[in-house]
Amino acid sequence: MRTVGIILLSVFFLAGSCEDFPGVKETIHIQNQTNHSIESSVALRNGPYYPDTSLVTIVNGSMQNTPPGRNAYFDYHGRGSIAERLEVSPLGLVSIYIFHPDTLAEYSDQEIIDDYKVLVRYDLTLSDLETLDFFVPYPPSEAMNGMRIYMP
Repeated sequence: MRTVGIILLSVFFLAGSCEDFPGVKETIHIQNQTNHSIESSVALRNGPYYPDTSLVTIVNGSMQNTPPGRNAYFDYHGRGSIAERLEVSPLGLVSIYIFHPDTLAEYSDQEIIDDYKVLVRYDLTLSDLETLDFFVPYPPSEAMNGMRIYMP
């Protein structure tokens, strides 16, 4: 009986704590619609979110390898929301980078940065992400007409 009381007390304590520290989990999905793998990353977690100077953070950080026909998932955990993060970012944009895995294997991080060896960079607003329902395709779809897409 004493054990049950301790468990119930712990559950009530933890439930109260969750209300005090609400967490938000939102996801940006990168859809690989090619016949080869891609590597991608979203400059959202620690900033800078935009402009392309965030490439240094991306290349030196972690990326997700995504086989053809699959999705990469970039979860944002924290207080607030993606919308709130974009409100404080320069121009209200988030940069999303797509790389070919062979490029990452063949070139040094510095060469990728200096020569801007990316397949594509999307600079998207919250409205753009909402239009795409947070599912960002590669290659760009017709739904992305008018969005900021840079293909060097």
